[in-house]
Amino acid sequence: MLSKRGFKLRKWASNRVEVISHLLTEDKELKGSLELQETASVKTLGIRWYPAEDYFTFNFQGLSDTQDKTKRIMLSEIASLYDPVGWISPIIITAKIIIQTLWIGGYSWDSKVS
Repeated sequence: MLSKRGFKLRKWASNRVEVISHLLTEDKELKGSLELQETASVKTLGIRWYPAEDYFTFNFQGLSDTQDKTKRIMLSEIASLYDPVGWISPIIITAKIIIQTLWIGGYSWDSKVS
């Protein structure tokens, strides 16, 4: 339907060779950009997908061991997590419970947290 109106879709990703080969026969301009490679990955909305093996990953750097852990730094790190699909919500909820515990404990913004 989009093609009929002049909109050409690009950057396809699939873990099925049949889909990729069908797209290549329809649109010769896509040749070379749709090869299924084992190490190839697609990143969208903060989540990385490896189509050849069909699994998803989410990268998080975490707090460094040398950095002092304060309520301010911990809240900043937790707020930087972006999970629009909700796949890592158990981790995010646990982190928010830790922040809630710090609020109840009366920690100031820049005091060290054990």
